[in-house]
Amino acid sequence: MQRILAVDDDKDILEVLQLILEDSGYEVETLADGNLLFDRIQKQQPDLIILDIMLGNMDGRELCRTVKTKKKRMISRLFCCQRAIQSPTI
Repeated sequence: MQRILAVDDDKDILEVLQLILEDSGYEVETLADGNLLFDRIQKQQPDLIILDIMLGNMDGRELCRTVKTKKKRMISRLFCCQRAIQSPTI
């Protein structure tokens, strides 16, 4: 089974992602604190990381670059995303 690690500071988004991905047959771990990402990578060795760009006080893009540099041999797929914010239509 493919292992996915979803990283986002919004626990509601993590819950929805986990439900959708597990329903699709993936093993999913979630992480709300980007500071713990490297420990979790070592422990879980995910096949895919879904990483939010805006992680509270962290820049997900910079974290993504660091992961790609330091863990090049361990991670084959790293996906950075940012949720779209829409203003209500009046």
